[in-house]
Amino acid sequence: MKNKITIKKSNNYIHFYLHCDAGQAYLFSEKYHKGVYDYFRNGRSETELRKYHSYNSNPRRDHTIAKCLMKSYRRSALEELEVA
Repeated sequence: MKNKITIKKSNNYIHFYLHCDAGQAYLFSEKYHKGVYDYFRNGRSETELRKYHSYNSNPRRDHTIAKCLMKSYRRSALEELEVA
């Protein structure tokens, strides 16, 4: 299974999760922004995020995509799954 980034919305925040073969792990949270929510609403694969070609169309979304691909977030999420 490919790694997939999904979200859950609560109050004024969006919570990001990494889904992989080992299960689901929390990545990070950020304040709600409609453009970010609309982009991630149905989940996105890491491959799809790496191929993203619309940079500079929405700076907030660009920043969030960069955060999703950061090794430190993914590494800590995968470590969390291994411990559980």
